[in-house]
Amino acid sequence: MTIQPKTKGAALLEEVNRLKREGQNNDFALARLRREAEALRGVDPYHAHTALGFLAGVTENVPEVRKHFDIALRIATDQHFARQNYANILRRLGFISEARGHLFQAHQLVPSDLHLLKLLIDASGSSGRFQDTQQLIETRIRLAPKEVDPDDGTALAIAEFLRGYAISDDAVEGLQLLASEVMHAAGVYSSTIAYRLLGDEESEWLSGWWQVAAPVATVVKLNEALADREAEAPSSAGDEHVTFLFVGGAPDGHHAE
Repeated sequence: MTIQPKTKGAALLEEVNRLKREGQNNDFALARLRREAEALRGVDPYHAHTALGFLAGVTENVPEVRKHFDIALRIATDQHFARQNYANILRRLGFISEARGHLFQAHQLVPSDLHLLKLLIDASGSSGRFQDTQQLIETRIRLAPKEVDPDDGTALAIAEFLRGYAISDDAVEGLQLLASEVMHAAGVYSSTIAYRLLGDEESEWLSGWWQVAAPVATVVKLNEALADREAEAPSSAGDEHVTFLFVGGAPDGHHAE
């Protein structure tokens, strides 16, 4: 039986995902998958360029990621899947706000898709836009009132904290973007981010922790560079209540659809 081109393309994406999950990112396997993706360009360009974009992400080749996903977006028949895939790799490479933008556009195309809405909620919070996140959570509750997400409490508490100090989403996201710029300028991409509300007897603050796949010495230099950039940046309301720092670790990956 002849396998149809689209089936080959979908199978190729599955293999790319498996390679990523199992950490088998050796040069031989990557080269083989690139050849297979290149061979599909003429018959299934969407899956071919999506696979090539994800493979470029494995090696943190950001220009190639952008090139292939830009092509995939132009030719995709299901724009929400294309944008979801692009957002997945952008998030893994530390471009969280950009990923949120693609997920927002995808959500507008299929507003009833709960899975997509949950991805947008997560990306919105990760980007620092917690008051926007609260509105999205309210939307999800209206769509699925019986579903309970244990992460809702943290996001809602952070949104309330920020409102209490009149700190805007733009201010928090701006600091997140500043940290992202520092990280990328140092050639560090593979990362995840988490937020914690912390405090002592005298103060309380929101702390954003960038977990990066980098040696301790690199993490120290990133934090020093971030401190320098923050000192140079114009101050805004609530700066003393929002901090970002880098920590070492092995960020989780994302997969294609």
